[in-house]
Amino acid sequence: MAQRMRVVVGVSGSPAGPAALHRAVAEARRAGGGAEVLALHAWEPPGGAPGYLRSPCPPLLSAVRAAAEQRLDEALAAASGGAGFDGVPVTARCVRGAPAAALLAAADRGADLLGLGAAGSWWRRGLRGSVPARCVRAARCPVLVLPGPPAAGRAGRAGRRRPGRGAVRAGRARMSAGSPARGLPVDLSAALALLTGAGTAAALGLLGELRPGWFALTAFAAGCAALGGRSRPAAAPLIGLAAWLFHNGFAEHRHAELGWSGPAAETGRLALLIAAALLGTLGATAARRAR
Repeated sequence: MAQRMRVVVGVSGSPAGPAALHRAVAEARRAGGGAEVLALHAWEPPGGAPGYLRSPCPPLLSAVRAAAEQRLDEALAAASGGAGFDGVPVTARCVRGAPAAALLAAADRGADLLGLGAAGSWWRRGLRGSVPARCVRAARCPVLVLPGPPAAGRAGRAGRRRPGRGAVRAGRARMSAGSPARGLPVDLSAALALLTGAGTAAALGLLGELRPGWFALTAFAAGCAALGGRSRPAAAPLIGLAAWLFHNGFAEHRHAELGWSGPAAETGRLALLIAAALLGTLGATAARRAR
């Protein structure tokens, strides 16, 4: 009995993600015979599996999982426009694990088709490695890699005259009217949150203030608000959790060892840091829309 075709598509939030999802739906529709699409998003706790095993934190894990599920839901809603996929069955699945390993495990039949967006910018490749390259080397089924949206051509910019102030203002007005205010991608904000937490802990250590108290907590909250000002609201929980991780491990309990001072104390600190990040994101979003 012939296997029914299944198109597994990786959804990572990259610029090529919507194109890969649309192409996966088109391939399933072309194949017919009840072909289906599996939209898969892989996520890992901050620091990866080894880091989490060393310092487990269930609240952090739950928040990261919830953020990953939200990213997947938003990607599907944006790709479908809220109108579905014209009768093609699309199943969403959020999997904990490395992206390449999760995709290869899902597309494990010869009748499958694995669809991926291109690796993206250099910082994505540096943080995660090239997921498409790994899948092409190890997949048991055909792999389709879709490029991202074309960037502005460098050759076209050569010799182009600088627009006047009036044209710049008009362009900004069109951008504000025609597209929603955006910030940094959520995964980039999460990575920067870890760097911000480490930098804040190092600065407090140099000042001799890396110890329990309001000074350290205020410094971490200020870092959350500053990074939140460059991020999207969906990133606020991850920014706050990263700050809580460093505050708990270095200011409250020292030596990078997480501890639990009680539900009221730890939940209060976590809520404060997330609120600081959320206020930063909402304030910056409102300012970008007002321009």
